[in-house]
Amino acid sequence: MPRTRPACATTCAWVSGRPPHLLRGGPRVVSEVAKVFELGYRGQPLPGLSYSATVFHNDYGHLCTQEVDPGRTFVVFDNLMEGRANGIEMWGSYQLAPSWRISAGMTGLHQTMSLKPGSNDRAGPGTAGKDPSHTAQLRSSYAFAPGRELEIAVRKVGALENPSVPGYTAVDARLGWRINPDMELSLAGQNLNGSLGEYGPVESCTELARSVAVRLVWGI
Repeated sequence: MPRTRPACATTCAWVSGRPPHLLRGGPRVVSEVAKVFELGYRGQPLPGLSYSATVFHNDYGHLCTQEVDPGRTFVVFDNLMEGRANGIEMWGSYQLAPSWRISAGMTGLHQTMSLKPGSNDRAGPGTAGKDPSHTAQLRSSYAFAPGRELEIAVRKVGALENPSVPGYTAVDARLGWRINPDMELSLAGQNLNGSLGEYGPVESCTELARSVAVRLVWGI
């Protein structure tokens, strides 16, 4: 569940060359703070059925900003942003048969970021908290023979608004064969339904292509 943010750069970051330097460490920079509140429930009404649901509220304080000095000579790091995040996380698992298990999960997330008085980092709230509003996954695990397992997973990830990154659905699969207790051979495929753009805006996004890999794991 996306409940954390990347750590703020709290040390000086200097650009080589002659002054004026573009970036300066702010002497007032402190660690970012998150106050996390959670309420959840987990149950197992049947021997083969289990589920869980959790709601959460996060208060973020002292979030890192980049402030332009009055002389517009350099940028100073500061902590003039705050934010909130509210969401829910649910998952469940059901043993359909001794050799077949189905599991599913989803998250819903709403985040808001705002500047404190005195900040001129207008881009800060738009670049912080870049997480999709919802994600979901459905997974099937089937052991069709002793030591042999087939896993198929479908992932759904919501879109981002700024920059505009479309949502996507991806299909992954894995066929595993445990040769002995210390060795496993597997054939895995990711994004089997085609390439998808996962990072960056549409016009310049980084695409994750369909991929297939063979892996041998040997414990020593």
